[in-house]
Amino acid sequence: MPDIFVSYASPDKDVADALVANLEAAGATCWVAPRNIAPGGDYGEEIVRGIGESAMFVLVFSTRSNESKHVLREVDRAIGLDRIVVPIKIDDSLPTGGMDYRLCTVQWVDSGGIPIPPKVVDDTLAVLAAAKQRDETSSTPEVIMLNVCSRCGAQYAEHDPSGCSFHPDPPVKIGDTGPRRDYADVWQFPCCGQKYVGTFRPEGEGERPGVHDAQPPKSPGCVHGRHTPKYVFK
Repeated sequence: MPDIFVSYASPDKDVADALVANLEAAGATCWVAPRNIAPGGDYGEEIVRGIGESAMFVLVFSTRSNESKHVLREVDRAIGLDRIVVPIKIDDSLPTGGMDYRLCTVQWVDSGGIPIPPKVVDDTLAVLAAAKQRDETSSTPEVIMLNVCSRCGAQYAEHDPSGCSFHPDPPVKIGDTGPRRDYADVWQFPCCGQKYVGTFRPEGEGERPGVHDAQPPKSPGCVHGRHTPKYVFK
């Protein structure tokens, strides 16, 4: 089982490799792609397994990794698995967008690239020791508090309200399926163009106004910020 999963953007591979070499020379074991991808293995599956099996997660942070969707997904997975995340900055850039949201409460380590300063290695190993101690002293299973989103209806972990997908506007009827499908209504959401087949009685029409006979899809829908919790008081 590796000690540290090292995440990086492809243009920063030289720095990531140097960091891995320094950490392993100091006694830590690292998981880094593509080195630790099994021959013929599924890349995404191997990444997920590597994060899950590591005690902590190190991000080689730069302008390139800030803009990488692959790196952002790896950070999401590490946070979801409650791994300690340590971003190591190799340039003067700051996180923006989704990366800023995910790393806003995380302690940074400044490196500056190659050669890797000894203090960076020492600081990372100190966090690794704390991560291992936390895992060893955890005697009770983790309890994840879940909320329900009032907008999209999804259940989500309380500590991660990101990723809400929903249709902010009602669907618009754009046609029907014709006689072969009993003229079932075809509806389209104006926000993203997603279509579905069903019948919808707008307000004021029919016995049950405003009812979807066929429940319209909520996902993928439009990405529209963070989940909003639905509070139920009993």
